[in-house]
Amino acid sequence: MIAHHEYPIWITFPRTIKLLQNKRSANPRNCYEEHTQNTGFNATIILLSAASIEGFLVESLTSIKYMSKFKAGKTFQDRLDNYFLKKVAFASFKDFPELFELSLGRPISKLIKDEELIAGIKCLIDLRNAIAHGRSVSWQYFSESDIDLKDDDASGVEFYNPYDKIYAYLLKYKLVKKHDDIFKNKVADHFSSIIKPYMNAVAQLLPPAQSKKLTVSIAFAFREVSFE
Repeated sequence: MIAHHEYPIWITFPRTIKLLQNKRSANPRNCYEEHTQNTGFNATIILLSAASIEGFLVESLTSIKYMSKFKAGKTFQDRLDNYFLKKVAFASFKDFPELFELSLGRPISKLIKDEELIAGIKCLIDLRNAIAHGRSVSWQYFSESDIDLKDDDASGVEFYNPYDKIYAYLLKYKLVKKHDDIFKNKVADHFSSIIKPYMNAVAQLLPPAQSKKLTVSIAFAFREVSFE
C-alpha cells in the first residue's frame, strides 16, 4: 500500500442543509410553485440529515477498529476485526444496534438516556426511507359523523404506510396540525436540529481517543472550528 486517504462525506451535509434552509420561502403557501419547491428543499434536508447520522455512525464504529484496516489478517483476531469492518461498511440503520452492542456492550438506544432524541432519530430514518423510495404521501379524512373524534385525536386522518407512524410522531410533538403538510419548514428544521445532539451523545460513548476525534469532526461539520 502506497497511501491511504479517507474523507468522510457526512461532514459536508450540515453546511448544505443550512444553504437549503436559506433558499426556502418562509411562506410557501403563497403559490403552488413556491410550495412545490419548498417540499423538494425540505425533503432534501431530511435526506441529508439522515445521511449525516448514518455516515457519522459508520465513522464512529470504524474508529474503534481503524488500524485493523491495515492488518494482513494473519491472526484470528485480525480476521474478526476485518469482518467487523466489512459489516460496518455495508450496514444500514437497522444493523447499528447490533454493531454498537458488539463494540460497546449495549445498543445505543440503551446507552443514550434521552428517549425523545432516540425517538426523533428513528422517525427521521423512517421518513428518509419513505422519501428515498419515492413514496407519495397518501391519506384520507374521516368526518365526525364517521367516527367519534376528540379535538386532539389524530384518528380523523388516516395515512397509509409508511407515513402513519411518522404523522403520529409529528402530531405528538406538535410539529403539524390535523390535515397539515408534513414537508413544511418546521418539520424539516426539527429533524435537522436533532442530528448534532445525537452525534454528541454517541461520541461521548466512545473510548477517549475516538471520542475526541469524532467531537472535532462534529465541530467541523457544524462549522464550530476550521482546519484552514
